[in-house]
Amino acid sequence: MVVDDPQVRAAIDDLGRQIWGAGGRQHAEASLAPSFVAGVDRFFETSHGGAPRLIVIAGDGRVASHSVLASSVFPAVQNLLLAASALGYGSTMTTLAAQAPAELAKILDLSADVRPLAAIPIGRPTRAVGPPRRRPVHEIAHRNRFGAVFDAQVAPC
Repeated sequence: MVVDDPQVRAAIDDLGRQIWGAGGRQHAEASLAPSFVAGVDRFFETSHGGAPRLIVIAGDGRVASHSVLASSVFPAVQNLLLAASALGYGSTMTTLAAQAPAELAKILDLSADVRPLAAIPIGRPTRAVGPPRRRPVHEIAHRNRFGAVFDAQVAPC
């Protein structure tokens, strides 16, 4: 669902801020860098970063459990994010508002069978966006057993 109505956006923004303030921020502080947490603070202060559109991703809950539904939908979300980037748009996947699915569904008038899973703000970035920052593969991948470093140079496919 593409959301651009200012009242609907404001309600979704408020819901995200409530969840962030009611424990989301505290949870994030335990594992994320302070600069990242501060960025999320700004993100909510500026209505999902000021993006003109918000895409809410939802799925038909009659056909699968929440986890199966999410695993079926999120590959399409990744494609949307990659396509947006290729076209020069800024975007990110957020799941905070989906932590209150009943409230988000009410804001969007979703039927009882439709489960909201994520929200993606999308728009032209106000500053240049560089390449994604990722940890090197050898820091996060393992070979054969957890803890055994996977080195793509040593074990090419």
